[in-house]
Amino acid sequence: MIRSKSASTSLLATMILLSCGVQTFAADDSKKTSDKPKSGEISAKAAADAFEANKAGTALVTKGSYKEAIAKFDEAIKLSPKYARAYSNRAAAYAGSGDFKQAEKDATKAISIRPKMGHAYLNRSWAENKLGEFKKALADAEKAIELDKDDAMAYVNRSHALNKLGRQKEAIDAATKALEISPNLPLALVNRSHAYTESGEHAKALEDANKAVELAPSKALAWSNRAHAKMHKKEWQGVIDDCNKAIELNPKLGVAYYNRAFAYDKLGKKDPCTNDMKKAAELGVDNSDMKEFKKKKTS
Repeated sequence: MIRSKSASTSLLATMILLSCGVQTFAADDSKKTSDKPKSGEISAKAAADAFEANKAGTALVTKGSYKEAIAKFDEAIKLSPKYARAYSNRAAAYAGSGDFKQAEKDATKAISIRPKMGHAYLNRSWAENKLGEFKKALADAEKAIELDKDDAMAYVNRSHALNKLGRQKEAIDAATKALEISPNLPLALVNRSHAYTESGEHAKALEDANKAVELAPSKALAWSNRAHAKMHKKEWQGVIDDCNKAIELNPKLGVAYYNRAFAYDKLGKKDPCTNDMKKAAELGVDNSDMKEFKKKKTS
């Protein structure tokens, strides 16, 4: 986890740059003695082998090889069934692969073994955010912060949950705190940009969105977020251009289709709008967003 106000060199930050998702998760190869499997509970060889399997799994997570990473964490857990770090790391791998239910389950298991492992609360808050369990995600992000006040990613997860709960001022404060700890963190900028947009501070929203694109130009969400900021400035062609780039980078990013559909609608392009709304629905844009779209169309 991030423990200084310098630019992060942690595995967590590496994964953020790999995924640039809305939330964050982490695999950690902590070398603290307390994080290693206990040789008193299992043989010394099993403990050493479990540690090495966990280390190998962590390296695979940083490469985005989630299936292979999960296999390594399975191996570590089989060797050391009470290895909390391996459960938390496997939660990160499951989150990376899109299995958020299993990620939540593994993070909960890690917490049951080691209730003061901030890393596990961070991973569970990420999974809960993705599952739409925003109150739970907020509570877990706050617990992660309680255990490590310099964990930038916990503030990012807190910011996202607060955004979804309609508490934009607090979301802005949380994202700002994340940026104080790690100034060039794209996801903190994305979350703060969204909160500024929802608060009507559109110039600030676009400023943050532009910086996120500058820092992470190969990440689809940065472009989609900027499209969202441009929507409120009625830069419709700019919205379409940014969504095109987001979709080029990640054809499965439903929110990019949703944002592009809105811009097509404003430009009177009915067929492309309809097609994009269908695609957004297929990719999981929820019904509340669809209802909001229809409401905006008639306003």
